[in-house]
Amino acid sequence: MPMQPRKDLIASFSSFLQFQSDRSAGWVVDARLRRSMQTQTAQETTGQETTQETAQETGQARSEDFWAIYWHRAWQTSQTASNPTLRQRLALGHLSAYLQETCYWSVHRTMPQVSSSQVSFSDCFQGVIAEVPRLLRAFDSSQRPSLKTYANTAFCNILRSNLRQQREIDLCSEWSLLLKLSRRLLTETLQQAGLSATQQQEYLLAWSCFMAAYPPSRGAQGRTCAGPDAETWAAIVAQYNQQASQPGNPSDPGLKADVTAETLETWLKQMANQVRRYLYPGTQSLNVAAGDGDDDWQVDLPDVQRESPLGELISQEEADDRKAQLSAMQAFLQGAIGQLDDMGQQLLKLYYQDNLTQQQMAKILGVQQYTVSRKLAKARENLLLALSRWSQETLHISLSSTVVKSISTLLEDWLQSHYRSSS
Repeated sequence: MPMQPRKDLIASFSSFLQFQSDRSAGWVVDARLRRSMQTQTAQETTGQETTQETAQETGQARSEDFWAIYWHRAWQTSQTASNPTLRQRLALGHLSAYLQETCYWSVHRTMPQVSSSQVSFSDCFQGVIAEVPRLLRAFDSSQRPSLKTYANTAFCNILRSNLRQQREIDLCSEWSLLLKLSRRLLTETLQQAGLSATQQQEYLLAWSCFMAAYPPSRGAQGRTCAGPDAETWAAIVAQYNQQASQPGNPSDPGLKADVTAETLETWLKQMANQVRRYLYPGTQSLNVAAGDGDDDWQVDLPDVQRESPLGELISQEEADDRKAQLSAMQAFLQGAIGQLDDMGQQLLKLYYQDNLTQQQMAKILGVQQYTVSRKLAKARENLLLALSRWSQETLHISLSSTVVKSISTLLEDWLQSHYRSSS
């Protein structure tokens, strides 16, 4: 059945969406969060008895936005503590509950655009809602729009990024994946798999020899490069056995020094499979109430202080993509300026490059100041419209008032930089 919205303020900050067979199955109220909201809303009324009815009535005097900002600031204040305080855990729980519907509709809207038969709606929802701590760190209640408005865009971007990164790993062959790894990430993976120190050293040495003897062009091979040929396997085996037999290199004297190509191939494939499991463990959501009924609510948080291992794995590729997009945008805007009429181009140059006022520009051009103001605004408007359409068609960005505002700010910064560099 479709998700039913929550109508009560207390429930909005204390209940979580539950799924059954990948469909919404209603709301479950967390007892501790409910009591917390009842207490806080009741304190807004002086001289009244703190009851559930009083708390709910008082809560209506304060909007959802008020309580969202209240709990966000409580969460921020507690961030300085060495360990999460009770208040911070409560604040995170309230905000995670509050953003349930926003997350649901963000996933509902985004999944058809990046459809994948390998992921379910509930999996996507749980993966995105688990990023609430990261979202809260980026949100500025004093400058940005409401938390729901900000989260609506952020959740969509998080889901697109998660699905794109997961497809990247799914599409990589075992050998392509091994070529993308860093030694630190592989070490973490082997430690997480529970291998002994000797096994870790053997696997790391096998990977190092593989990387040294089999360096195909990453640009040419991409995600689907094949495994080593017989000659390359012979070189990998020879290098491994030579290094393993040298005392002190590596430091573990118990390394096997007579392995075969079949053994090394098995180890390398096992490493690739371990990495896939390490990068995509089972999702742990914030939608968890520990115990039953009135038991205390607990939060099982992911490690939000560090980037995902996958982020490190493809960070260079993302950086290359951003550079390519930036170059494409700059080329497009330069062409768009060339499409403006002569007066529009001249006004932009006088304003951004020569730093003239509208009155000075009107005197130079021999026109009224209001004409300069109107023509300059029209030139900017044409560029903004062109850039917005280009972003939608080329970068597949969904346009909203918030996104268009961000594009407008980006355009203004680019115009200033572009004309200053031309002077």
